[in-house]
Order: sequence, then C-alpha cells, then structure tokens
Amino acid sequence: MHHKFTAPFAAVGQYQHPIEYILCDLVPPSVGIYLTRSSIAIASVVITCITISTIFEHSGLHFPLLLSPEVHDYHHAKSNECYGTNGLLDYLNGTSDNFQKSERFVKHRILFFENGCKKSK
Repeated sequence: MHHKFTAPFAAVGQYQHPIEYILCDLVPPSVGIYLTRSSIAIASVVITCITISTIFEHSGLHFPLLLSPEVHDYHHAKSNECYGTNGLLDYLNGTSDNFQKSERFVKHRILFFENGCKKSK
C-alpha cells in the first residue's frame, strides 16, 4: 500500500497495511524500548521522534541538519533500490548504485553535506 505512491508526501509515511505497521513500525522500537527498560517518558519521545522522522522523510522537503529525502524519494520512484535509512547496507549490497549515478544523488550530497547551500559554478 505504502509504495503505491511514486512521489511521496508526508501522509504517505503512515499509509500502510496494518501488518506492515506492526512489523516495521511498532515491533522494532518496542524491542529496543523493552531491552533498555526505558521509562514511559523516554518511550514516548522515541516513538514521537520516529514518527516525525517518517513524516519528514516522506515530505520531499529539505530541512537543515536532517537527512535529505532524496534517497527515499528515489526508493519510491524505483521501488527496488535504496531500501535503507542511512545508506550503509545499500552501499554494501549495491542497491544504491543507480541512485549514486543519478541527479538526485548530486542534489542529496549537496544538501546533506553542505547544509543546503549550492555551490555556484
């Protein structure tokens, strides 16, 4: 359901099948919260941060000091590339090779590493 949208917007981040929501969005943070025996306050902050991050990642907007949404936008456009959040496993498995050759990667690198300031040529 979630990947029906090839050009995501903020609400798409939460649009998913209930089973996907449970397995991908509830279980991983819950396990971490349980293993670290976090308080309800810390658990609330963690869940809130994850939700806000998901919304930003699907917004298509570039915010200073946050990861660029270009990788995830590319993932939605292609559906079979750029699976990861930080890019390390995609790099190791070669699932980001086409993204790294695309114009989106140039925009991603500029925005991420230079805080949104494009260099003039």
